[in-house]
Amino acid sequence: MLFCEWPLDEAREAFVHEFAISEEPEVAPPPLDEDGLPVRRAVPMSWPQQKLAGWLGSSLRELCSQRELRCHVEVDGPVDYLPRGSGPEGRKRVFPDVYVVVDHAQEPSGTYRVGVTGRPPDVVFELAVASSLGRDLGEKVEKYAEMGVAEYFVFDVDKVAIPGLLKGYRLGAGGEYEEIPRLPTADGLVRLHSERLKLDVGVVEAPRAQRGSAPRLFRPGELVPLPTEDEGEQERALARERELRKRALAREQAERKRALADQAQELRVEQERALAERDVAWERRLAELAQELAALKRERERGSPPGEA
Repeated sequence: MLFCEWPLDEAREAFVHEFAISEEPEVAPPPLDEDGLPVRRAVPMSWPQQKLAGWLGSSLRELCSQRELRCHVEVDGPVDYLPRGSGPEGRKRVFPDVYVVVDHAQEPSGTYRVGVTGRPPDVVFELAVASSLGRDLGEKVEKYAEMGVAEYFVFDVDKVAIPGLLKGYRLGAGGEYEEIPRLPTADGLVRLHSERLKLDVGVVEAPRAQRGSAPRLFRPGELVPLPTEDEGEQERALARERELRKRALAREQAERKRALADQAQELRVEQERALAERDVAWERRLAELAQELAALKRERERGSPPGEA
């Protein structure tokens, strides 16, 4: 495998492309459907491509779900289109690694026909390995521009030729692609803005030996990538668990508050009863003392000599 640690000029990049094309594995052509178009791509996606495509597709679906958008997201799905100046018999088919059509309901898995829907995919992602990099940066740039794909991103899976591993194109007013400029980042990793998705496409870097670099989606200005569907579901599960714990704690605090209130009420009732019993006892004692005083007075009156009273 060829690695480049420095930016490549056009001549060297062309050489690398030629090198990549020369390594294209020889495979039997795929079977054709009734329209004479291939039913699958000629060279199957490698495991790293499948893994990265799965992450991207999952992140896009999660993004659309969070934004409550209608999106058609497809991984390794066929797209039929008519090249400029072609009649119905000139229909072509491509197999983007990942593509998304914004504001378009998810269709059943199958062929996406640009001529039927009236619009091409908004964004296409190609996850280029060494053997496909030449086509992804050459033939497919022209093909997707001709199709009318608004934005096209290429990620260098094998770290062969693209400085920063990521390159993006945006369709200009003349119908040709213009390279998307890199955004300044604090970590030095490539970040490109997608106007169609209203977010950034960037690279999550890992040591080369781990082959862990991956394209991920970011909200503009944020450093943490958007979650995939699985990650989003995990986040929602954690959020649900936190909410359940919060509710349980609130119930426990409410029950404790009610218990304390009940205890306070019982204490008040007991105090009021004790005070009432004390008042009754004092009134009874006062009555007894009054009776004793009256008895003493009567005895004194009986024992007094005549004429004293």
